[in-house]
Amino acid sequence: MLIVFGGLPGTGKTTIARRIAAHGAATYLRIDAIEQPMRDAGVPADGIGEAGYAVANAIAEANLLDGRTVVADCVNPVPERREAWRVVASEARVPLVEVEVICTDQVEHQRRVEERVSDIAGLVLPCWRDVQEHANDPWKAACHHRHCGPHPRASHRRRQPVHPVHASTALRLTDPQA
Repeated sequence: MLIVFGGLPGTGKTTIARRIAAHGAATYLRIDAIEQPMRDAGVPADGIGEAGYAVANAIAEANLLDGRTVVADCVNPVPERREAWRVVASEARVPLVEVEVICTDQVEHQRRVEERVSDIAGLVLPCWRDVQEHANDPWKAACHHRHCGPHPRASHRRRQPVHPVHASTALRLTDPQA
């Protein structure tokens, strides 16, 4: 199974994705952890986004073909990147779960962004203005996790498939505080 978490920085997707990966003993792929070493190696800034996702897609596919569940943690801001994950799942013949994590409380979201500390050496986190201006095209196929509280707690239940070509399962995450 391929589980892809997306959403703007500071929404809680890394916290949730890590917990899901640990709970299921899955391979955890974080785009930030792929892209920062590329920056450190001198890859030009204009090529990092596309290259980072391409590397993540390749690593995900290799792990899926080895029979492992993969949890991907990324902003996933545009339809082309989301479609690339769908292709990976289809090629590996595994179910795909797409989850967009949204923080509906703007004050809480801003607080999170402004108080975060990077856990990746050298990674410069975006400021609130950067997050507000970040490209994030609307999601069509994903289920949504709308979270407002400071500590995401996830419960899940199955929904209908979200991708018509490949049987997928949507994971609904709900916050008991919301």
